[in-house]
Amino acid sequence: EYRKLTFKVFLSIKEIYSRYFENDYGWFLKADLDTFININNLKEFLSQKNSNRPVTYGFDFKVIVKDGYQSG
Repeated sequence: EYRKLTFKVFLSIKEIYSRYFENDYGWFLKADLDTFININNLKEFLSQKNSNRPVTYGFDFKVIVKDGYQSG
């Protein structure tokens, strides 16, 4: 159900983290089927970031939810 999407994404990220964190992956990406990813730009962007620090990147969308959420 669409209304449970946030919870499903949270559980997915939690599961991925628990399975693959110790395999030395630096980054995880959540994208939808209609998302275009320019891998070269993404690699350049992430090369300047610290993968040892928990962080999310995206647009801080505050139209519906007062405190916003990461989108895009």
